[in-house]
Amino acid sequence: MEKHQLESQIFQMIESGKDYLEIKKMLERKALPAETLKQLLRLTDESIAAFLLEKQKKSKFLVQVLLGITIVLIGIFVLLISGNITERVYILPYGILLGGGWYLKESYKKYKRPITLGRSGSRFRTKKERRF
Repeated sequence: MEKHQLESQIFQMIESGKDYLEIKKMLERKALPAETLKQLLRLTDESIAAFLLEKQKKSKFLVQVLLGITIVLIGIFVLLISGNITERVYILPYGILLGGGWYLKESYKKYKRPITLGRSGSRFRTKKERRF
């Protein structure tokens, strides 16, 4: 099996939730040369760390989505309250609604972006991949 095929198999295993020891056992069963095995294990370690970091960032985007929903709800509340007070205050709630809606849309777009590892179309590359 070629090295790039092994790398993509490693990325698939990481994305499916396999840990370092499972991937190491799989690579050791392949009877690879020592240097290649060392390079692939280093790539595995860096990729697992990168994947966990991306998952952590994704949870941050979920919090931003909830904040956007809260801002929209505040805008609706202010719109309902200001309707009873005067007609000139309408610009404030519409601004809050538009700002909250935009923030919600952008956060949701970032949250729905898939976590990808590897060379093909990834926005993240490990240090090892930058050398190739």
